[in-house]
Amino acid sequence: MKLEEIIKSNSWLSVELTLLKIYPDQENIIETYQKIYDELQEMEPLNSEIEIVIKQEFDEEEQELGMADVYGLDTSPTKEYSGGLALGMTAWNKWLGMRINELTQKEFTELEIIAHCLYEMTYYGYEEEEIQSELSRIEGIVEEYKNLTPEEKKLKTKSLDDLLKDLDKDE
Repeated sequence: MKLEEIIKSNSWLSVELTLLKIYPDQENIIETYQKIYDELQEMEPLNSEIEIVIKQEFDEEEQELGMADVYGLDTSPTKEYSGGLALGMTAWNKWLGMRINELTQKEFTELEIIAHCLYEMTYYGYEEEEIQSELSRIEGIVEEYKNLTPEEKKLKTKSLDDLLKDLDKDE
């Protein structure tokens, strides 16, 4: 089952109730989520070899369920990526074309899956163009760093130890 299928088969009202139950602090922007949900209904999905996984973490300190962890797994034959993939800056039409992990389907209702995915999709912003612009900016920084000479890299970066020392000085 793909995210697109469950989004198209569930009403906004049901999604809204579930979203507010899981993320009550989002009540003041629920209309924004509805606008995004409506956009997703009309979007053409892009097929993806990434599978959406949702895991509910247990907060040992509070002795209760904590935040859900939403991430992707590469299921392609070549497995270009190993481990969990952050999906927060992924284009929304790519999200729609992703399959939902089988274990996730067993542990969460369709409405919970949609709510967790909507929350993760909007983690970096509520406008897809804004999110993609930020991703492009970060990719530009990475590309710029790759093009530095070893000497320039040494001048413009710090080791973790030096960074931690500097942070200790600031406190």
